[in-house]
Formats: sequence, structure tokens, C-alpha cells
Amino acid sequence: MLSLSSVTHTIFWDFDGVLVDSLALKAEAFQSLFSAYSEEFRQYVASYHFNHPSKTRNQKIQHYLNILNERDATNEILVKQFSDYIAENISRCRINSKAIELIKSNPHVKHVILSAASPEDISIFFGITNTRHLFSIVYSLSVNKSSLVNQYLSTNDLHPSQCLMVGDSVSDYETAIICTVPFNLWHPSGNPPPAIAADTLMPW
Repeated sequence: MLSLSSVTHTIFWDFDGVLVDSLALKAEAFQSLFSAYSEEFRQYVASYHFNHPSKTRNQKIQHYLNILNERDATNEILVKQFSDYIAENISRCRINSKAIELIKSNPHVKHVILSAASPEDISIFFGITNTRHLFSIVYSLSVNKSSLVNQYLSTNDLHPSQCLMVGDSVSDYETAIICTVPFNLWHPSGNPPPAIAADTLMPW
């Protein structure tokens, strides 16, 4: 279990792969948008999704359309189809009960979600877990995480050592490095963790 220092003021939590094991479901959702295309392209769709966790669904879908040179396709329609797929299926994703337990047992710490996930996905998570009240701030569709963290540190007059970042990807780790915030790597059991030098490695 993650151990907090006596000075820990805030924990920044990534969403996909940390609070909920939803990365594979989102790969399915992206692939479903391009079911009319080759198996090779659909495998590329999944691979790009897994390798670019900090990009939003809108950015990923636009990237796929650019690859296909689909000028007539409407990004907004595909984003809606993607969101509907997630809403219908996210209940089958595994929730990180270890994280929920830690958050509930540390009410004196500020808990902040910092994620590229959509507000709709996070709202569904809150509905399933009844945990909205446990988080002081939710940053969704967060593309520039380091900017948000630095802004938070400045606004709350905090030293980076008073915070902790919990993520599952290289991009989360890079954010922690840029902001000089301690980093803990959490990842779903059965998924190989990225090769990064985290302060703590926690499979769940």
C-alpha cells in the first residue's frame, strides 16, 4: 500500500489504469469505430491508444481519420459513438479498491483527479463508486498535466514535496519529473508496467 509522509497535502490521481482498469475497454471502443477497416488498421488503432495515454479521445480519433485521409468523416459523431460505447460497458471494468480504500482512510489529504479521460467517464465512475465527495478537484480532458500541477502548486502555495502523483504511464512519470513531484507507479495486475524509475511500484 502507498505510504504517505506527514507533510503530504495533495495526491494527484490518474484515472484510466489507476482508479479503474478501463484501458482495454477504450481500445475496444476505438476499434469499434473502425470495424469496416482491416484487422491490421484496427490493431494499429489499439496500439496507438495504449502508447499515447495522455492524448484525449478527440485527438486520437482525429489522428486515425488523418491516417485514413477521411476528410468527410465527422469527429464529433465518432466521439459520441465512442462515449456511448464506454457508457454502456464501463460497469464491467475493475475498480481499484486499494485506491478507494486509501483515499477514504486519508480524508485530511486533498485528492485530485488529473486525467485525459472525459468528464462523462469520470462521472460514471463516481456513480458506480459513490466517491465524488472524496475528490476536491477533477481535471478531465487534461492534455497539459504539468501546467495544471504547477498552477495548483502556485495557487495553494505548496512545495512539490508536499504532493504525490499516482499514475500508470510514462507521460504521468514525465509530468512528475517536470513538476519535481514524487511519483508512484500503479498499474492493473497482469499488465506489464512501463520501464520507469518510480518511487513505488504498486500492482493492483
